[in-house]
Formats: sequence, structure tokens, C-alpha cells
Amino acid sequence: MSTAASRVLATIPLTLLCVGLTACGEAINTSEIPPLSTIERPSTQTPVPEPTREPLGETVEETLIQIRVDNQILHATLRNNPAANALLAQLPLTLEFADYGGQEVTAVLPHPIRMDGMPAADTARTGDLTYYAPDGVIVMNYTNVGRWNGIAQLGRIEGDLSTINSRSEPFTVTIERVG
Repeated sequence: MSTAASRVLATIPLTLLCVGLTACGEAINTSEIPPLSTIERPSTQTPVPEPTREPLGETVEETLIQIRVDNQILHATLRNNPAANALLAQLPLTLEFADYGGQEVTAVLPHPIRMDGMPAADTARTGDLTYYAPDGVIVMNYTNVGRWNGIAQLGRIEGDLSTINSRSEPFTVTIERVG
């Protein structure tokens, strides 16, 4: 067989494939294709979704408490969850708080709070009253701390947080139910 004949025979399968694909395909209406600038592209990063919080005052029963620091009183609203209810059962409390990491003040509770029925992790933001289970401490956050395993949301502190965030030495706090 000649070289020319070999070349012709070699191109036959490719030609048949192209003809077959053309015959099987449907005509594409390019007017139905949106411009690339309008197509939403998936993010290359997968964010960790922040759990939605049930807003205080709408669908949960709230309990008001007061936090007495020296001669100043901060008010807080406890959430209706197992951890907050366990704290409420221990009130009134007088505890010694100390600054931790320039972001929060903490105090060891006389009785640890069980985490049954609580998420494994939560986010602590400025003004949150939380419990950190690994250390058995109640926490008043005066900065955003972020999401950590072992954090349980107890409630929200209202008022001037400079009462707690300007402390270089341990200080005594009394927490009690209002009313």
C-alpha cells in the first residue's frame, strides 16, 4: 500500500467521527447563553457557616439579671437554653473575675454547667455573656473572640463594657436575678 493511500485511510475514522458528532448535535441558540459577567461563579473558598441565632425577645423566654461591678450595674438578658438555665439556678453569685487575653473577663463557677442540649461550639461577640466549658468559667466578652468549641451562649450584656475591660487586677462581681 502506498503512503498516500495510508494517509487517506488514516483520516477516514476522524472524518466519520466529525460527521457523526455534527449530525447528532442540536443547533445551539447563542442568544440564550448569558454573558460571562452575569454568571455567578462558585467561591474558591468554602466559608464555615455561622449558625443563625434566635434573636432575644422574639421567640425565646428571657430572664433579666444584673451584674454589679463595684458601684456600677450592668443588665443582661439570659437566653432560654439549658446552659443559661443552669446558671440561673446558681444565682445569686459573687465571683472574682480576671482579665483573660485582653478580650474578656472570666470567673470560675462554683458548679460546672452541663453542656447537654447545647451546640458543641458557638461564637462569642462583644457584649456576650458565655460559658466556656473546658475551663468551667463564665465569661463576659468585651471584644469579638470568634467561634470556639466549648462556648455556650448564656445571654447578652447591655451597658458600658468599660466597667469590665479596663481592669488590670482581679475584681469582685455579684450576679443576681432581677425581680
